[in-house]
Amino acid sequence: MYILTSEELTELICPFDTSKVTDMYGMFSMLPKLTSLDLSTFNTSKVKDMGDMFEDSYNLTRLKLGAKFVFVGSNYHLPRGTWYASDGTAYTSNGYSCTIPNNKADTYIRK
Repeated sequence: MYILTSEELTELICPFDTSKVTDMYGMFSMLPKLTSLDLSTFNTSKVKDMGDMFEDSYNLTRLKLGAKFVFVGSNYHLPRGTWYASDGTAYTSNGYSCTIPNNKADTYIRK
């Protein structure tokens, strides 16, 4: 499953049925102006490859995840920094993987 690359895309709400998707490699990569991404409807329970999912989307600062979202692997390239949940809990990303817990619906803000 791929999203067409658009250098002008700044916000994306993704109401897709992803319950049968197995490959999300590079899905949101090379979107340098993307700042906000809503993946709250994503079910990643069958995903085997999430490599480079957010690569070069380095301006992403808002990420909304749902209860059925699970990060897969350790090379999905979530932008580096500290991501804060709505309750103020801080999670880190080293630019490859992160400490945001799986299956925890929330909106995470990077500062």
